[in-house]
Amino acid sequence: MVYGQVNCKQCKTEIDKFVWSKRQNKNVECSLCLPCWKKKNPKKPKNPKSESTADADETSALIVGEVAAVTDTQNKSSAIMSQKRGDEIVLDHHIFSTKEGWKKSESMPHPTLKLVLTADESNYNQIGVSCPKVPPTLVNVVTDTGAQSALWSLQSFYKCGFKDTDLLPVKRTMRAANMEEIEIAGAIFVRLHGKDACGKKHTAHVMVYVSPSTEKFYLSREALIQLGVIPKDFPKVGAALESSAIEAQTAECGCPERSLPPGRPAKLPFPAYPENAEKMKKWLGDRYASSTWNKCTHQVLKGVTGPPL
Repeated sequence: MVYGQVNCKQCKTEIDKFVWSKRQNKNVECSLCLPCWKKKNPKKPKNPKSESTADADETSALIVGEVAAVTDTQNKSSAIMSQKRGDEIVLDHHIFSTKEGWKKSESMPHPTLKLVLTADESNYNQIGVSCPKVPPTLVNVVTDTGAQSALWSLQSFYKCGFKDTDLLPVKRTMRAANMEEIEIAGAIFVRLHGKDACGKKHTAHVMVYVSPSTEKFYLSREALIQLGVIPKDFPKVGAALESSAIEAQTAECGCPERSLPPGRPAKLPFPAYPENAEKMKKWLGDRYASSTWNKCTHQVLKGVTGPPL
């Protein structure tokens, strides 16, 4: 037997009596060969399930308490960062008010309009297709100023008396805000009519895409411009303030704000002499010419006149 070697206690194979241990950083005495030692000390297999569970528990430990009341659980990373900052506030939806500042409130509903929908034969004659025979129908539309095309529910399409044969095939594809493709059954040409506060009729000629993927009627920006709902230069910063200034000078009917003419003066500003004729004429013009009635023109022309001098 060579010095420094011994027999393995199990299989009697000659082995080095001392081997270097990296873990202990020194020579250690051996009594078993490597195969016998592995049999006596089997390596524990890794448990991926337990590791993933541990990771999940660790993640849950980071998130618990901070995201419990948050309904949108998709953005977990931001919730973890929120906890790291020590921010324990969970916000509901808020709306800013110039008088009250931020206040809890529900989101504003979609703005809608009620319009009369008709199918006009002249629109179909231009492309050589027969016009659908449907009666004028009142429809409720969502005024979507960001929509590039008008989109209508297939179910509402049927309710208005249209049929599948009225749908014109299209090759354009449409996508929602999340880039998901919207199924298009076809398209039709319609006219949408509405009246303003003074009774003036406005009309929009619209190509509408019909889809089973929606339940509403979304009106496009182009149609809203035709109806006069928004100006051609929309959007424009400060446009609402300009409109408010104009509205402040208009009556409820939509016409310019007007007032009754001033009453009879207690006395004339000049003596009633021929030499004061030009001065009197100018004074009368300044006093009465700028004053008009506080009603629409068709209401004014009912024989109402100002008091005579």
